[in-house]
Amino acid sequence: MATVINKTGITPCLLLQNEINKNFGALASDAMKPNVGLYNALISDANRVGVSINEDVNNGQARPTNTSKRIVQLRYVKPTCTDESVDAEVGECVTPDRGLASTGYANVEVNDFVSFGFELNDAEFDEMCASRTTVYTENLMSEYYKALKRLDKKLLAKVLPTFGKYPNGDSSLTETIDVPFINANGTPNIGAFAKIQAMYRQLGYPANPIFVGDSDLLSLEYMQKYLGQGANGINLANFTFNNFFFDAQVNAEIGDAPTDKRLITFAPGTYQFVNFLDTKRREVEKPMLLTINGEEVTRYEKENKVMALEDGDWDFYYTYNCGKHNFNWQKRFDLFSLPSDAVCNYPSLLFGVDCGDLTCTTFGGGASY
Repeated sequence: MATVINKTGITPCLLLQNEINKNFGALASDAMKPNVGLYNALISDANRVGVSINEDVNNGQARPTNTSKRIVQLRYVKPTCTDESVDAEVGECVTPDRGLASTGYANVEVNDFVSFGFELNDAEFDEMCASRTTVYTENLMSEYYKALKRLDKKLLAKVLPTFGKYPNGDSSLTETIDVPFINANGTPNIGAFAKIQAMYRQLGYPANPIFVGDSDLLSLEYMQKYLGQGANGINLANFTFNNFFFDAQVNAEIGDAPTDKRLITFAPGTYQFVNFLDTKRREVEKPMLLTINGEEVTRYEKENKVMALEDGDWDFYYTYNCGKHNFNWQKRFDLFSLPSDAVCNYPSLLFGVDCGDLTCTTFGGGASY
């Protein structure tokens, strides 16, 4: 039978988008959903505060260069890390010369990508169009979740070399401090979190940092409703683990050894996820008429558009040739890190996750923090 719904001219993009909106994830178990904490942290509302450069990141002028690379140009104000200004008296007839804050520019090449897709023959395509079952959107979702895991893994690799120094000057990447975030009795170690907050204050960042870690700290969330005031007078019921994003790949990708437990922390706005959509600039629709089983039906030879999935927009590419319907999605992206001259102390620190008691030597003994 001919595809009746396709005779109305509905495009493959619109067809799938409608199905995604209604059925995305309807048949999937929670086990299929990826725990991609770093990616989720980067695109979260929590990461869009604290640093004024965000608007330039999100609204930067994206353009291909003569080498076909996609570039987002970012503008930021360079901070004054040491006060070398000289006071000058101002009066009715006295106007001191004043300079402007130095403006910096950074070009971010958006040249990484993740992609996924599937292929249908005419019979499978007609079935998808006519019956509108969730089978094909579930297949799409499965491949999409795999792509998100690959995307997150690439982001972890990009963020790895950027970690800054502790206030005492030690590299948090090469001289990582193991912090007992959980007491010996399994309760949250309030002092450990307070020390990390103090570190960020010393680095000049008042906002609470974003935490990205593996399952090592999830128990702190689970035990929240059971906490109360302890013998030491500390009311643990007031403990809230804010801005924590669970990432199942952190330990494997960031640690130096399989047994390493790692916690990524950074001030909001330190990193931004930069996305470039080719199809947004070059939308294509090429419909054609075919005769199938003696009836004319509308097919689309080619379609390039933006499609919205759970995490946001993706490039969608569809082609039809010789009875094969090819559906492909792609996201061009890169990780933007604050340039070194945009900060006085780099606001990104790596820690090891440990259990036990906090002592005066945990953070380096006599160090300033």
